[in-house]
Amino acid sequence: MTSKQRLATFAVATISLSTLAMSQIAVIGRAYLENQTDHSGIKVYFEKVSPLAISDSAYTAVDGSFSLGLKVGIYNIYYTKDGYQPGETPNRFLSTDTTLAELTLVEGSVQEISGNVNGIFTKNVIYFVVG
Repeated sequence: MTSKQRLATFAVATISLSTLAMSQIAVIGRAYLENQTDHSGIKVYFEKVSPLAISDSAYTAVDGSFSLGLKVGIYNIYYTKDGYQPGETPNRFLSTDTTLAELTLVEGSVQEISGNVNGIFTKNVIYFVVG
């Protein structure tokens, strides 16, 4: 390969990567609340992992659906609503229009604990040991 051909190949690759990084993609999905018929108000937060991604969020409608536009990239996806245990999809690469898998949040909460702990641990609480 001549230096002219290598330069042309490099230029095409650079343009392709730049175009991919600037691309806007549509992301849709559904998230549900266990034992409910109104699934509205679940926050779906897309935390950027890769440098060219952008963090953004959406909220679910009554039927659990949500949609938003994002840049191509790698994201941690968090699903949260007060009174429910959070859901998470880590390190998801989004490069084209995407429909995410459905997710159901179960009733409960998150509790941080530290030091000497005694008592009854219940199944509807996620415990994080800190300290």
